[in-house]
Amino acid sequence: MSRSSNLPLTLLLASLILGLLGDALLRAAPWGLNVPLWIGALALGVPTVAAWHNVRLTGGGRWLLIPAVIFATGFAWRDSFTLQMCYLLAVLIALALAGHRSLRGRVRVAGLIDYAAALILAGSHAAFSALMLIFGDIPWRHFAAAGGARSRQIASISAGLLLALPVVVVFGALLTSADAVFDQLVRRLFDWDIDQIVSHGIAIGFWSWLTAGFLRQTFLVKETSPVQQSMPPIESMFSLGIVEIGVTLGALNLLFLAFVVVQFRYLFGGEEALRAVINLSYSEYARRGFFELVEVAALALPLLLAAHQVLKKNDVSHTRAFNALAA
Repeated sequence: MSRSSNLPLTLLLASLILGLLGDALLRAAPWGLNVPLWIGALALGVPTVAAWHNVRLTGGGRWLLIPAVIFATGFAWRDSFTLQMCYLLAVLIALALAGHRSLRGRVRVAGLIDYAAALILAGSHAAFSALMLIFGDIPWRHFAAAGGARSRQIASISAGLLLALPVVVVFGALLTSADAVFDQLVRRLFDWDIDQIVSHGIAIGFWSWLTAGFLRQTFLVKETSPVQQSMPPIESMFSLGIVEIGVTLGALNLLFLAFVVVQFRYLFGGEEALRAVINLSYSEYARRGFFELVEVAALALPLLLAAHQVLKKNDVSHTRAFNALAA
């Protein structure tokens, strides 16, 4: 594929790099020099991507990347909370207008309504455009088709594992909170600093998500009216095959099975088997975790409904497989 057709993939990679940089720089509080460093990296990334893919940024908004960096330096200049909030607002406005009209269009001739619409659009892109970039803009099917059937299978399984990771982490955290024995077993199996791993993962995901929305708006969204920039149908954005969904639900089912096995062994194995692992009485162990299990049930239903919504239903066997995994 040509460089221009690979632009969405480059935007995703640039977002991940800036997400890693954001985790490294912006975790330290209070904010100071780290803010202009990260905003400067973001501003530098725009012309770099444009030059790499031969994209001409002719809009007046491209020049607003410079004021965004200048406003960000205010965090290193003054340690006043009020001033820093003003600097942050100025940075957000400059980036919103830059993303709105860097590709084409002029900023000086826009009206107040146009500026307000640009801020609203910037917020919507920050919230949703990362999804559109991943599931709508990047030609995953073309990459898979170029590598043959084996590459398609590997891509589907990899996507399923990627989707399963946050699901298993969330449900696993609830189940370990609900059962002290299960918590001990999981801690022995994964003797890592889980809190640090989750903390870094959330930070990287957050900054990558926002960056992907900004870069997509800058390079891939045409400068049109807010009505014309409507979201595509959810089916076209999130359509997934049975392999991706099957891997996710299968991993979740294995987690539930492990939890049930632990519950069965220690709930019916007597108090001696229980006290050999944790210092709880039989009645205390039986009563613990009720609300966590309610949360698990409350989250499982919308997860299954969402999975069914995005499942490709062009094959009856896929629907049957989904029903079996969801049962």
